[in-house]
Amino acid sequence: MSRNSIVKSVTAVGNRIDPLQLLETVIGYGHEWMVAEQRGRVERKRIDSWRELQLDRIRRQQEMLLKALELTFDERRGNFGRMFDALDAAIAEGDISQAASILESITDLAKTSPFEGLQNLELVIDDLKQPEKVWDV
Repeated sequence: MSRNSIVKSVTAVGNRIDPLQLLETVIGYGHEWMVAEQRGRVERKRIDSWRELQLDRIRRQQEMLLKALELTFDERRGNFGRMFDALDAAIAEGDISQAASILESITDLAKTSPFEGLQNLELVIDDLKQPEKVWDV
């Protein structure tokens, strides 16, 4: 299609359009699109960085929680071991009252859960959200 036929068809609609202005408009829209695309890329990079930061925080909190649980269970295992050793010694000595007292302590320990501190999950979540929080494990 020749340039004259394009200009004629545009003026036939009733509006005269300057082809140079039309080209500038197309270039302007292209430029706006490129700027928007670049902004989108920058925003995606920012979001990806934020995502990685959050995932790293989650991984660190997970490691701390798993370590705390490991230590808690190790401590409980050790407590039970010491109590059963003491029970064996009381039985070997024939000390029935000491054996009964140790059995009561074993039963009390067995009734408790290492997860008692996690019963109010909202408090635990609030604590986990605090990066400056120091956890004693």
